[in-house]
Amino acid sequence: MRYVKRCRLLKGIVGIEAAIVLIAFVVVAAALAFVVLNMGFYTTQRSKEV
Repeated sequence: MRYVKRCRLLKGIVGIEAAIVLIAFVVVAAALAFVVLNMGFYTTQRSKEV
């Protein structure tokens, strides 16, 4: 009985850890996309000035 309860608790913890890692990847990807888009807009503006 205790083993089953402990196993469920560990599965829950692993699920939470996986969700945190997934959220971290999404945040990093969003930041990277923001930087890439801003660099594209900046380059476009610079090319119009020249």
